[in-house]
Amino acid sequence: MTSVILLGHAPFLQALELLFSGPGYSQTYRNTWMGWYSAGGYIMDSAGVMLSGRDGKMPAYDTAGLVGVRFEDTAGGFIEFELEGRFRDKPLLSIVKECMGADRENDGSAVWRSGHCEVGKASSTFGIPRPSRKLVIGYAGVREEPLNWVLFKIQESSARRELPFAFGTQNSTNPGFAGRVYIYGVQYAVERAGIWQSVSRPCQVDAEGCVTSHNFPRFYGTQEHCSIEIEKSLAGPLNVTDFTTESNHDVLTVNGKAYSGSVGPDGITPTETIVWRSDHSVSNRGWRLCPPALARTESSGKQQANLAHGGLQVFLPVIPFAMMCLACYCGPTIQHSWRRWHAHRVRFRNDLDQDG
Repeated sequence: MTSVILLGHAPFLQALELLFSGPGYSQTYRNTWMGWYSAGGYIMDSAGVMLSGRDGKMPAYDTAGLVGVRFEDTAGGFIEFELEGRFRDKPLLSIVKECMGADRENDGSAVWRSGHCEVGKASSTFGIPRPSRKLVIGYAGVREEPLNWVLFKIQESSARRELPFAFGTQNSTNPGFAGRVYIYGVQYAVERAGIWQSVSRPCQVDAEGCVTSHNFPRFYGTQEHCSIEIEKSLAGPLNVTDFTTESNHDVLTVNGKAYSGSVGPDGITPTETIVWRSDHSVSNRGWRLCPPALARTESSGKQQANLAHGGLQVFLPVIPFAMMCLACYCGPTIQHSWRRWHAHRVRFRNDLDQDG
C-alpha cells in the first residue's frame, strides 16, 4: 500500500516539515518531557542543523501551522492524520497545550479514558497494524496509574501490549519500535507546479515546489520506494539542485535510465513516471528535483499572446463598421463646416481684390 498525494485537481501541493526525531527506546522523550508542552528545548547549531545525533524536536514543532501530522519510523511504517477544523493552521505545540493544559497525571477519570482531545482523522497509513482512526492526545484507556498514559495515540490497544504503539509513553518515546521515529507536520506549500501530477510517499514536496527524497537534506531511509507521476504536456528539463546517493544501490530512474552516486538527471525532460528506490543498507543525503524554471513564465506568456492575438482578430472587423458609423453621424456636420469655411475664404479674397 502506497500513500499518494494527488495533485490533478488540487490547487496546492503539501509539504512535510520535520517536527521531532529520536530513538524509540529513549527514556528522555516520555509523556512528561517538558519539550512536548513548552517552547524551546531543541539543540541546533548555527546552520540550523540538529545536534546530539539529531535527537529532539525542531523549531517547527513550536511555530509551524499545520493541516496534518505524520508519525513514522525507519522501518517504513507511518500513519498520517488530517487535522480537524479547530486545530488546523496551529503548531503542534499549541495543539498539545490546548488539549493537555497542566494535566500530567492519570486519575482514571473519563477524560483520561477517552482521551483529552481527538484532533484529527487518519488519512493514510502503511506498515502499522491496527492503526487508530483518530489521532488522540492524552490517552490512558482503562489504566489508572498516574503516569501510565500516552501523549499521542496512533494505534489501537492489543492483548500483547500493555500500551498501544504510541509516541510519548510512560517509559520511552515509542515502546513499539526500537529504531528511530519521527513526527512530521503536513503544511500547504506553494501553488501546484504543473509538471508534478502526483508524488507518492515517502518522497515529499518542499516549500518551493521541488520534489525531494525523504527527510532531505538529511539522510533518507533504507528500503524506500516512491514514484513521481509527470504531467507530460507540461514536462521540461529538470533542474537537479542536489544529488547524492549510494552508487549503484540507491537509484532514481528517469526515462528508464538509472541515476545514482553524484550524477543526477539534470537537464533531462521526463517522459514517464520517475521512480526512486533505496536498498537495505547505506543511506545518504538524497536528491532534490525542481520543475522547469521557465514553465510558468512561458505558459503565461503564451496565454497573454493568445489573448492579444484573439483580441486583435475581434477588433479588426469592427474598424470598417466604425468608420461607416462615424461618416453617417459626423458627415453632415463636417460638410457644413467645410462649406462655411470655403465661403468665408472666397469673401476674404474678394475684399482683398477691392482694396487693391
